[in-house]
Amino acid sequence: MIPLSEDTGGAAGDRLLLCNHTRSVDPESPDTHNCVLPYYLFHESVTHYTVFIYGHVTPAIIAVTMATNCLTCFVLTRPNMRSPTNVILVAMATSDTLTGVIPLPALVRFFTLGGCYDWVPFPWCRPYIFLTDHVPTVFHTASIWLTVALALQRYVYIEHQHLAKRYCHVTSAVWTIFFVYVCALAMQMPRFTELHFTPIIVQSILRPSTAISGCYFDFAPTIGSHVGLHFSLYYWFRIVFCHLVPCSLLVGLNIRLGCTIRRSKHRHERLMREKLRCQTGRRPNDDADELRQAGRRPNDDGPVRLGSREGNAATLMLVAVVGLAIVVEVPLACFVVVVVVENTLGVALVGGSVGVVTAFLNLFIVLGYPVNFVIYCVMSRQFRRTLADVVRMREVTSPVTPPTLP
Repeated sequence: MIPLSEDTGGAAGDRLLLCNHTRSVDPESPDTHNCVLPYYLFHESVTHYTVFIYGHVTPAIIAVTMATNCLTCFVLTRPNMRSPTNVILVAMATSDTLTGVIPLPALVRFFTLGGCYDWVPFPWCRPYIFLTDHVPTVFHTASIWLTVALALQRYVYIEHQHLAKRYCHVTSAVWTIFFVYVCALAMQMPRFTELHFTPIIVQSILRPSTAISGCYFDFAPTIGSHVGLHFSLYYWFRIVFCHLVPCSLLVGLNIRLGCTIRRSKHRHERLMREKLRCQTGRRPNDDADELRQAGRRPNDDGPVRLGSREGNAATLMLVAVVGLAIVVEVPLACFVVVVVVENTLGVALVGGSVGVVTAFLNLFIVLGYPVNFVIYCVMSRQFRRTLADVVRMREVTSPVTPPTLP
């Protein structure tokens, strides 16, 4: 996700360095109040629109996401649903849930309850940055690369089945998840120690007669005078390895999977026409209704075969999941590139609308999380069957009959 209250790029670091020279606490003089200004959220990047989005809309969507993703994980971890693909889907659902849940305390404290209209209290300075930026970014990065792993795994299943038998199993999926999380954490590690917070007594904006303990920050000695270089390297690295590379891979793999589904469908139709011609002696186009009915007959006698209708349905579901990730991530990647270029080169491209655009893009990201559950329910018969059995188990104390593979 995009940070809620932070400029992106080297220019932000150059501006924040000025806070060491002046420490006025006059809210009417922002030019002499830079050391506390980043933690006066409403003044920096938050407007009434963003307060409404972060304080009311986003928490509601996060609550729905928690419910749907908990159901998703519960269904996909049933014994009859265990597979390498579903292991990755569970990890994706977990990452998406944590991306939304971790910022929730800060969103409620500052946006739902109105804390953004006053200085951020010193005890909240570091937690706010960690909860709304550093930690969610780790899980969001992991979710992106897990989606790449999902698409790559399906591609290997379809195009290179001899490699799938060797590499695509539950153990390899678990190790892939572990590797993705380690890399996502390593990408964000430079941000965890970049700031040093110092308390400062300031006059409350909402209650002028009350003094509160606010905070200002200095950059860590390890960064020193290279703040601009630090932010430029970090954000350009993220642009390449968290946006450009994974989005390109997702688009390419999704196109290949879509082409494979189309070829498989045409091959299946051709085989069915030949079968009908051999059985009835009729031309294949003489009875289109019977052909379509034959082409849609489910195969419940054994496991799913790649290239069958059921295998194509599973692939189509994963194409939809990957496609949703592309729709969500591409606008985010473009916006991050624009903001970083703006701050690095000092050109005005977005201007004062950064906070509003950030709020809507973060909302767009969170909205995509419950949609995955809808995709599973609509496009996976086995998921629907298992979900129905789970619901019946809660409502009726009767043994659950394991559903057959779709």
